[in-house]
Amino acid sequence: MPRYAIYGGCLASDIPFPQLRLCACPTADWTLRVAPRRPELADAEFVGEHEVDSTVWLRVSRSRDGFRLHYSDTGTFDVHAAGREIVWSPEPGARLDDVRDCVIGRVFATALHAAGLLCLHGSAVALHGAAVAFLAPPFHGKSTLALALTRGGAKLVTDDTVVVDPGSLPAIWPGVHSIRLFSDSAGQWQRGERPSEQGTASFATKHHITDLLEDQLEQRHVPLEALYLLSPQSRLPGSAAVQRSSLGALPAALTVLAHLKLGTVLGASEAPALMRGAISVARAVPVYRLEIVRDLERVDEAAAQLASWHKRPASPETASPVTM
Repeated sequence: MPRYAIYGGCLASDIPFPQLRLCACPTADWTLRVAPRRPELADAEFVGEHEVDSTVWLRVSRSRDGFRLHYSDTGTFDVHAAGREIVWSPEPGARLDDVRDCVIGRVFATALHAAGLLCLHGSAVALHGAAVAFLAPPFHGKSTLALALTRGGAKLVTDDTVVVDPGSLPAIWPGVHSIRLFSDSAGQWQRGERPSEQGTASFATKHHITDLLEDQLEQRHVPLEALYLLSPQSRLPGSAAVQRSSLGALPAALTVLAHLKLGTVLGASEAPALMRGAISVARAVPVYRLEIVRDLERVDEAAAQLASWHKRPASPETASPVTM
């Protein structure tokens, strides 16, 4: 069974994941198996549902053994053993690309939630050993900005799902080390793109940027330094490419809550745990509104400004000597 690096651990899987890096871990942290039939759950309790798009629905239930996620197009995913075991029962005609997206997205988010972690919809990079994360709905440019920062010297922590350990000092787990871009953004970085055959229009086709080097990837858990809520703009005062403003305590907590990966599907039974985690993170980490010019020609300028906000002062040992 092939094994892949994901979220700082190892996934052993019955299905291939070309967007993940192979690893040689002796033991797996998570296992994905394929079962031809969906087992019955006598004690299953419905907890929530979500309209993925106009044709696809996700329905979530919970039992003594864990969670069940049923996608109308790809099938049923049972998450067991405190999130360590995932069993997929396919729907007829399920496309593997769609299945992989489900697993890396909400299925893994559910497994990580079962382990007590908070999953946000966003992307993150590490600058000087600390992480900054970008939260936004689709089409807001979070992956594009993360890639620009990575190409500029940052390390990619994760794309699409930001996994936060909401302790007294919140930290981000390393996640998926490939970046998915729509065609207009992917055109800026031709080297290494891989079409995933999800449509033909600019905002329908996704490309996987998989050519990042090992030293461009953050493999460790890193402290979370800041969260940014992306707000694309046509222009900004003074011809700036980007500007930020700090959010107060309540707007910060609401921002985190609004970008929970599972906020719309886990229902009332999990709401207290999700809310506690969101409030804990918002109290411990500054949250900013990031206004950024929607212009691909200026994304490197925006990335450079962001990097300058998170510079570390030189230590006494590395500071330049003063000459008289």
